[in-house]
Amino acid sequence: MGHNAAIQDLLKYTIGLDLFPGVKSVEEARAALLNLMTKLRYFSLLLDSGGNMHFGMHDILMIFAKSIAFREVGLNNWEEMKSIKWVHLSNTSELPIDQLNCQHLTFFHLSKEDPSKPIPPNLFAGIGGLRVLGLTKTWSMPQSISLLDDLHTLRLDQSVLRDAKMGAIISKLKNLQVLSLVGCDLEELPEEIRELTKLKLLDLSDCTKLRVIPPNVLSRLSRLEELYMRNSFDQWAEGVKERGNEIANLSELKQLKNLNVIEVRINICNIQMKEEDLFSENLARYKIFEGNVWHFWDSSYGSSKILKLKLDEETSSELPVKKVLKKTEELHLQGLSGVNNAVNELDEEGFQELKYLFIQDAQNVQHIINSMKDAQNVDQDSINSMKPAFPVLEVLVLRNLEPMEKICHGLVKELSFRKLRMITVESCNQLKNLFSSSTAKRNFLQLQEIRVTKCSNLEEIVDDDEQGGEIDILKELCSLRLEDLPKLIAFCKRMTLFQGQVFD
Repeated sequence: MGHNAAIQDLLKYTIGLDLFPGVKSVEEARAALLNLMTKLRYFSLLLDSGGNMHFGMHDILMIFAKSIAFREVGLNNWEEMKSIKWVHLSNTSELPIDQLNCQHLTFFHLSKEDPSKPIPPNLFAGIGGLRVLGLTKTWSMPQSISLLDDLHTLRLDQSVLRDAKMGAIISKLKNLQVLSLVGCDLEELPEEIRELTKLKLLDLSDCTKLRVIPPNVLSRLSRLEELYMRNSFDQWAEGVKERGNEIANLSELKQLKNLNVIEVRINICNIQMKEEDLFSENLARYKIFEGNVWHFWDSSYGSSKILKLKLDEETSSELPVKKVLKKTEELHLQGLSGVNNAVNELDEEGFQELKYLFIQDAQNVQHIINSMKDAQNVDQDSINSMKPAFPVLEVLVLRNLEPMEKICHGLVKELSFRKLRMITVESCNQLKNLFSSSTAKRNFLQLQEIRVTKCSNLEEIVDDDEQGGEIDILKELCSLRLEDLPKLIAFCKRMTLFQGQVFD
């Protein structure tokens, strides 16, 4: 690990080595690790490396650590390494010819410069106490791995895994808790993985060639807590065969009662099961993508609950992710055929936990909120009992919503949008204004930034719907960007604006 090491990789090692005694779950291990890393950063022993997913070490600290390692033992003499506990190598030429004779070894990692060079088949025959094994960029799995009875973490990232014996070898690792196959050349997940009943974390990210997961494999991993499948298998179906093999369906994931973190891509059109929800609302973190138009898995805002949906008319009406939709922090929507009013038709409760909303290329959406919909059929008590919409929303981005007439139609309930700080609107050509002055005064109290571009019919940003009196609104606004608005007449035709405000 160097200047841009992944915290997720460190977590996998942490679990394997049981560095935090008494910690039982992956989430508890992550919390303990992040707490320790915070302390190390405080003492300048670790560096932030951009975002919240990586970290780095000072060059001086790395040089010092390596000097201790090389002073204590030389890598050219394995006879002097019998008592060593940790080994990290980058070249197979440094390996012994036959097997490691290191009875106290608990951590071994080999990142091969030349994947074609074989690893001695009996290399691990004499180190039954090994807890963490990493073999990245390898083309074969030594048979002696099956002898590692106490192995807790196995990383085979970026390896070519087409060995027919792979499944049989892995199935012997009954105490395995972490299996990482990130970026592997793997076409079919071995059925024998179902034997890993103590597995807590399975990472299949970036296995772009993975086409087959046999049925009843994932569902047998009863202790699985975290499943990562970004840029990987997405052909979930029921009763469908791929190359003559049946493949898993999403209903298997509902059987994993301990699952609380998932990253997965789905295709709703391929799902024959008609259920209200495919995922538990109790997921602590998730990244669930529907459709092949989404490519960026990580959030710019550090969101832990992300949902990205490309919906046509059929999938919009039978949305099988409604429970997680209510819990989502960051929501991206594309298509939305058949949806005219986003709040009314997708979440009648008004997206109570949503912080970031992005809607694009929706050809039917006329409003984000429509309080006039069915207003004549709703009594006043019902209206008063309704929850405010988007009470914690911070960012709203609307792009290419051709038929959208208004963002908010009718009276917006007090406390709606109370935390909104940025709104971006682009290529919404039916819009004549963004919002009314009364809505701005009542709801947009924290709005700091407005960006509007390429809206061909926009005449003003704020519509004056208050007859008479001084308009004093948007006191927190500090950034305004208006571009390519050929019909723009004024920000607002009658208002007191920007008194004492400074714009960038």
